[in-house]
Amino acid sequence: MIRYDGLANNPDARFMLVGLSFVAGLKVGLKKHGYEYKEINLDKVKGKTDNVTLYKKKVLRNKSKFESIDQLVQTFIPREQKFANEIFEYAYGLEGVYYYLSDGIMMRRATRRFKFLSISTKGNRVLFHVPTKIRDTVFNRFKDKIKIYLPINPRDKNQIDIELKDICSLDSVKELIKLAYDERE
Repeated sequence: MIRYDGLANNPDARFMLVGLSFVAGLKVGLKKHGYEYKEINLDKVKGKTDNVTLYKKKVLRNKSKFESIDQLVQTFIPREQKFANEIFEYAYGLEGVYYYLSDGIMMRRATRRFKFLSISTKGNRVLFHVPTKIRDTVFNRFKDKIKIYLPINPRDKNQIDIELKDICSLDSVKELIKLAYDERE
């Protein structure tokens, strides 16, 4: 905000920080420098609170035929819907993750260049995106634990895939999600 204030070069310009919560001392610092703030209480937000997409940060990317995560997940059979939602919630709960919709839910860390996880409607799969250099090592490490496979298309040289129907529990893929999250550049 200080940078924007300097760029505006206008003594009448006003700036406000809006957030769900603020770290200790931030409000005092904002007041001290003459900035406004607004803290939003989600309990007071009107709307459908059981809709998982209501409070999630969605970044618009490519055109998608899906308007929400719920709409996309509805394309799966009920058992796959359960695991798709659980995987989304777990991965989205990791620090600094955002998502966008295309032919699936694409998840990326804000501090990295590429997505680390996709929940795709093409083949009803979960795609773990890992660096190309370690993909085969990662595949060999997990292939006896869960039913994963390497895609045939050479474009997908950074992927390890699993079909949603082959997932027996969230716990069975958590380690692989975390590894993709940690390792993907």
